[in-house]
Amino acid sequence: MKHEAKQCPRCHSEFECKVGNIHLCQCSGVSLSDAEMEYIQNHYDDCLCARCLSVVKQEIISVI
Repeated sequence: MKHEAKQCPRCHSEFECKVGNIHLCQCSGVSLSDAEMEYIQNHYDDCLCARCLSVVKQEIISVI
């Protein structure tokens, strides 16, 4: 399985992306709508850590 060390483009913290087993990845605990996914893809070039995904999700809710 492919795992990759990444740095969150929002907060710059290190995290492990488990793209080889997405169900075990730290991001799998954050549920995002299609609109939220599109917003994140339009504003960031790479994966966000789970903490930032949760924060950005709350920020998007206040904008939408």
